[in-house]
Amino acid sequence: MKLHLKIVLLVGVLALAAAPAAAPAAQPAEPGNGNGHKPAEPGNGHGAAGQGNGPQYSPAPASTKAYGYYCQGESKEHVAGTPGTPFSACVKAHKLAAAHPNMSPSQACKATTGKHIVKGEKGTPHSRCVATVIEQRKEEREAAA
Repeated sequence: MKLHLKIVLLVGVLALAAAPAAAPAAQPAEPGNGNGHKPAEPGNGHGAAGQGNGPQYSPAPASTKAYGYYCQGESKEHVAGTPGTPFSACVKAHKLAAAHPNMSPSQACKATTGKHIVKGEKGTPHSRCVATVIEQRKEEREAAA
């Protein structure tokens, strides 16, 4: 490639990179003007929690962890004859356990297999799931207190 072609390409790339930073932020005078969308009105279920008559949503406390956090040690490889992966079954069990606090950890983890997948590994996917559901519930109680 010739030198002048390289310089032209470099200038073009720099111009494209600088264009968004140099463009003025075009904000409409009032919400809903210019883009065809109207702002959310109270009572239609699109507002924040507690507004209107739409579905109420209360987010989880900031100190709780995502369900996948508890399942980090589970395999993401498919096992023949079972739907999903051990990881996905564990995540579903944690979601179920969070939705039903009175359900026993063993019952929440019933979708996980009780057989050893890898020879010599500590515990079965079911036993590890039960232990992590107990840990999850303990952390939820501490966050609520």
